[in-house]
Amino acid sequence: MSGSHRSPGSRRKKQNRKGAVVATVALAGLLAVAAVGVGAYIARETGKDDDGKKSSVSVAPAATGLASPASGEPMTLSDTEGNSYTIAAVDAGRDENGRAYAEYVIANTGDAQAPLETPGDLFVSKTKSKATACMEQPGAPTTMCTPPNSTEVLGPLEGSPDIVSDGVDEYMPAHAEYLVRITTDDEVDELAASDLGLYVWDVRFIKDRKARLIPMP
Repeated sequence: MSGSHRSPGSRRKKQNRKGAVVATVALAGLLAVAAVGVGAYIARETGKDDDGKKSSVSVAPAATGLASPASGEPMTLSDTEGNSYTIAAVDAGRDENGRAYAEYVIANTGDAQAPLETPGDLFVSKTKSKATACMEQPGAPTTMCTPPNSTEVLGPLEGSPDIVSDGVDEYMPAHAEYLVRITTDDEVDELAASDLGLYVWDVRFIKDRKARLIPMP
């Protein structure tokens, strides 16, 4: 460079110092990457990301949850493995897509983790259903049937943790409560409250398979 009178030795010393700075920056970068890697490993192991948010359903951290809705008288259920639950109806009607729905709360009343269960089934007046197949069930009125439907867990209620999964099955932590919605696959005609009913008849809970009505609030 013009105007420079440094000796080659002094230039080499400057270059060496620059190399040392680069090496220090590179080392710091490696340490930062290693720290991130450790954090990521911890996040995977705890089920949380760097912000502390849940990243895996295999862990059930404390959750804010949904507000507890008003519900009808709960029914106590016990499965064939001795797990105990309660089911309580919340609401039923016809949604904006013209499909019938019902919502209920399922709770694990035991002191230990139990399988996630969604035993509620939605029945509709036969005259209101547009489904090509609609099944009757002993115990339910003969004027009603259960059309094909889908069940979705909307989330935990306030104070309850998330559902736990082992990668194959899902479980409810002790005393956890979840809001569940059943929706018919097909549209229905305009409904009155008497055209809908929430029942349980699964043989795992009802030995004679006769449908039991879960009363609305």
